[in-house]
Amino acid sequence: MKRVLILEDNRSTSELLACMVKKVSEQTKIYTTDKLETAYEIALTHTIDLFLIDIILDTKRPGDTSGLIFVETIRRIEKYHLTPVVFVTALEDPKLYSYEKLHCYEFIEKPFEEARVLETIRKCLSGCDRENQQRNLFFQKDRITIAIDSKDVVFIESKMHTLHLHTLEEDIEIPYTTLKKVKDQVEACGFVQCSRNTIVNIAFIKDVDLTNRYIGLKGCKDSVEIGGTYKREVKSALGII
Repeated sequence: MKRVLILEDNRSTSELLACMVKKVSEQTKIYTTDKLETAYEIALTHTIDLFLIDIILDTKRPGDTSGLIFVETIRRIEKYHLTPVVFVTALEDPKLYSYEKLHCYEFIEKPFEEARVLETIRKCLSGCDRENQQRNLFFQKDRITIAIDSKDVVFIESKMHTLHLHTLEEDIEIPYTTLKKVKDQVEACGFVQCSRNTIVNIAFIKDVDLTNRYIGLKGCKDSVEIGGTYKREVKSALGII
């Protein structure tokens, strides 16, 4: 499933853009917000395939270019180095800066033509290839964003409002984070949720016992449980009929 983030302060424009995305692909998951903090959280929690960004998010502040600052920040995150960004704005001055410095895919000026926007969205989403992106997982810990290579994580479990990332070398704790917050991000990297509190890396699965409901993992002595309501999800992810 492709994911699109719309950062736009005008509600009617945001809703119109969301409708256009649905016209291009009904299965696309769409996130809309007018707040930078929420946009950052969404971008870190999920893997976004296309950003539709308004440059001016605070119309009461002269010279506001919050949208540019947002994109400048996410470009520092490895998984978003090449993710398509489309600026939808009435400003013309930042155009050159946006293209050259932030690798902006397109610059659409308001009021925009629907046909042009649809075509731009279609090109961006059809050109997404997650398999070729670097598969780092991003988490917030002690107000710092940390990146962990998904290939090193065997499984993730949640205990007492803390995520425990189990690798072959060490266990990493991420406090005040839930599985729900990271599920989309890790599933995009080849993980599957097997119980209410556990998500496993498919690449580390050694064997699966659906009768006794457990998964054996490579390099681990312990197995993980398959929750009764997660059997179908596990079978689907592993292609078990």
